[in-house]
Amino acid sequence: MAANIKTYQATKEHVLSVLKLSNKKAITVALVGAVDSGKAAFVSLLLELFQGTEADDLIRDYSDERFNQPHSQTTDVTLHNITTLDGAVIQILDAPDFGTKDDRPSAEKKTRNSMQADIHSIDALLVVADGHSVQLASDTLDAITEIFPRTLVDNIGVVFANSDEDDWKFDMNSLPSELRSAQHWLLHNPLATLQKYHGVKNERPDDKQAAGELEDEVKVHYGLGVGTLGRWAEWVDSRKSQSTDKLCQPFELEAKLETKLNEITPHIIHIKKEENSLEEIGAKLEAVNTQISKIEEEIKTGKDDFSKLVSELALKAKKKEITELNTERNPFIVAIEGVKGAIATIQNDIRRFINDFDKLSFARKFARDVNDAIQMLENKKAALGPEAETEIERKNIGEIIEVFKERLHILNRQ
Repeated sequence: MAANIKTYQATKEHVLSVLKLSNKKAITVALVGAVDSGKAAFVSLLLELFQGTEADDLIRDYSDERFNQPHSQTTDVTLHNITTLDGAVIQILDAPDFGTKDDRPSAEKKTRNSMQADIHSIDALLVVADGHSVQLASDTLDAITEIFPRTLVDNIGVVFANSDEDDWKFDMNSLPSELRSAQHWLLHNPLATLQKYHGVKNERPDDKQAAGELEDEVKVHYGLGVGTLGRWAEWVDSRKSQSTDKLCQPFELEAKLETKLNEITPHIIHIKKEENSLEEIGAKLEAVNTQISKIEEEIKTGKDDFSKLVSELALKAKKKEITELNTERNPFIVAIEGVKGAIATIQNDIRRFINDFDKLSFARKFARDVNDAIQMLENKKAALGPEAETEIERKNIGEIIEVFKERLHILNRQ
């Protein structure tokens, strides 16, 4: 399902000081975050600033309908298209909030679908987080590593909403190792203070002092926010754009592994059929060789020339039979070697796929999915019957399991 698309046109010069693109004429930013992370209010602030809204405009024109409330939840993808006065195009892909584990698959699917249908590239992925929390929720981290590959790591930044240096508690070391040095910004969203200001105006209209202090606070946070977003825009402008074609390539380990294993199965059946034929020829060769040994013994102990002649003719016939059986046997040997080569190629493909998957995935996803894949392989191995051909398949699966375990061992040492 494609995103809801909304279009805006900047109307004031001030927007150019908020977002000045030196290198690009267009940028696309994907925003992700959990429920109550401050993402909805952050999107509202971005849209206001990009359209040139001043602090006085915010204060004068505030309404609940105009601004998303801090605790509102995004359930669908929305693509905001903004054109600045100098012609720059800014796309903001606002992803659904990552809520509970039950909600996450739906949010992931909607985000992936929109990335494929609505945009061609991404300049930055911005994670909006609550700076008052020590770490991101596990579900949010899982969602980020499920949707986005590790190749995007240099384009990932974190904005901590409603935080400043005095009350920021987040521990960057709680992030996956690849994201601990990610660029981040602290932003005290003036919309949160604006809501308090209008609350005082409505509930305590005579309290001029409190209203005045909050109005000043809105303007201060607005000014600081402009500076923060200016630095953020400069960072986005310097990022190398990433094609969504590559970002959206599916990299589900179990599905691809299952496909590769299914490719091996017909070869195993083929090789067993060839081996059975080879065994039949081998049994015939053994029987003929036994007969040859018996004839040669008869020649040695023959009592007269006629008996020896008969034995020599029989020996010649049996040796011809050996030659014919070997001629019949050779294609089966060649076929078996060819099938073994095909299986080895698939095994190498699996190893290469594991390496590619490791490079593509965040360590968090790789470890989790490899453990799932090992369990799937163990179950598949246990379900095999006692037939001779399944023993070959069991051996192949065992070798693949060992490859996975070795990669996990390497990962755990890092």
